[in-house]
Amino acid sequence: MVGPPAVLSRSDYESMMRTAGFTDIEAVDLTDEYQVTLLDWHDRYLEREAEVVEAIGREAFDEKVEVGEAAAEAIGSGLLRRRLYVGQRPA
Repeated sequence: MVGPPAVLSRSDYESMMRTAGFTDIEAVDLTDEYQVTLLDWHDRYLEREAEVVEAIGREAFDEKVEVGEAAAEAIGSGLLRRRLYVGQRPA
């Protein structure tokens, strides 16, 4: 899965935040920034492959690389967006 865990939820983020008591909810699209970070992370991960494999094992390394590449592809094709949700919680 390349999306966040809550992507499998039946409710959207704004509805969940309202249910939790938040108001004045705003969504800030950070997809472009996330993609830059994701691609940079991927490059650094591959640069240090031997060290990372030693620390977490080959299987975990390969899985992280695969998920990162799939996420980058999903963003590039418009299937995945990253948003930051901000809201007010009444005192």
